[in-house]
Amino acid sequence: MARSIIQFVCFKTSYNEQRFLPAWEPFASAFLARGLERIVLSRSLQPEGEYGFISRNLWDDQSFAATFPNGLPGDAGGFGIIAVQAGGFRMVAGPRAQLHEARRGLVKAIGLVEFKPDVSTATAGLQSVLAALSWEEADWALFESALPRWNGRYGAVIEAFALPADAKSMLTDLKQAALEVQSIRNVDLALYNEFSVLP
Repeated sequence: MARSIIQFVCFKTSYNEQRFLPAWEPFASAFLARGLERIVLSRSLQPEGEYGFISRNLWDDQSFAATFPNGLPGDAGGFGIIAVQAGGFRMVAGPRAQLHEARRGLVKAIGLVEFKPDVSTATAGLQSVLAALSWEEADWALFESALPRWNGRYGAVIEAFALPADAKSMLTDLKQAALEVQSIRNVDLALYNEFSVLP
């Protein structure tokens, strides 16, 4: 994955899947035509969460740079949906990461990480605490903001997977792990299901 950019886009919306997909798909198709290789879309399992949906977009470096020559745009949208650019990232760790497929049957925790202002890179400490976690079917991946930052909102993204019965304990473990990393200012953690893949 050394030459790939993983872009995360977060969608603020109260729409359910049936209302969201028809509004989202034309935009997704337009980016696929520009060289976006794969989109995995996740829906929130927590209605009170900030983001109703999050997409993980897999690009090659060249297509990403050509599509966003001046960096990622700011928050945009309307008609009940606002797209928030989490950023463009490199995967720095992921024991069994599957970026091309949806992990159906598992619950995914997504952690959107903000580091303290004086920290340039801090994923090494985060990687160590993630590696120490253990639950049945445990799997995780860590993404670090690519350089340049592409104007994204977050410095890193965590994805972790567990069986539905272990989802709450996974979330608790991840929150505790984040507290152990002194460079983290805040992490927004919530549970999702991966359910749609394009193309």
